[in-house]
Amino acid sequence: MTRAAVAGDARDGSAPARALKIVGSVLAPTTVLAALLFYFGTQHVNGFCSWFGVHYAVLGLSVSDYLIRAADGMFGPLTFAAAIGLGAVWGYRLLEARLSPTAWRNLTRRSVPVMVVSGLGLVALGITGLAVPSLLYPLPGLPGSQPPDSDPDPDSDSPEPPSTTPEPSEGGGILGGLLGGGR
Repeated sequence: MTRAAVAGDARDGSAPARALKIVGSVLAPTTVLAALLFYFGTQHVNGFCSWFGVHYAVLGLSVSDYLIRAADGMFGPLTFAAAIGLGAVWGYRLLEARLSPTAWRNLTRRSVPVMVVSGLGLVALGITGLAVPSLLYPLPGLPGSQPPDSDPDPDSDSPEPPSTTPEPSEGGGILGGLLGGGR
C-alpha cells in the first residue's frame, strides 16, 4: 500500500468520527436541557398539586405537559442566576478599572481560592440534596425544608392548613435508588 492510500484511508476513517463528534456536541446539551425542563416541570406540578392536597400523578399529564409547565418553575431560578452573573460581571469590570495592577493581582490571588472552596461547598450541598434530601429539611430557607409549626397548641383539634412544600418521596430523592435508599 502506498503512503497516499494510507493517508486517504485515515481521512475517510476520521469523517465518521468527526460527524459523531458534531452530533454529540448538539445532542448532549439538548438532552440536558430536556431533562432539566422535565425535572422543573415535574417539581412545579408536584408543588402546585400538593398545595391542593392532590397527588400530581392523578392528573395524568403527558411529557409535553411537564415541559410546558417547566417555564413557570424555571423563571425564578434563571432570573436569579442571570442577576448574579450580571452583578459579577459589573463588579469585575468596576474593580478592575478602579484598582491598581498590583492590588488587582493581590485581590485575585486571595479571592480565587475562596470562590473555589465556596463553589465546591455549594456543589456538595446540591449533591447532598439530591442524594439524601431529608438531611436538608431542618435548614430553613432551602427548597424542600419543612415549614415551622404554625400551631402553638399541638393538642388542639384545629385542622392543619395544606402544606406548600412537596412531601419527600420514599425513594430517597433523585439519586436514592442509585444509592440504595427507598424501598
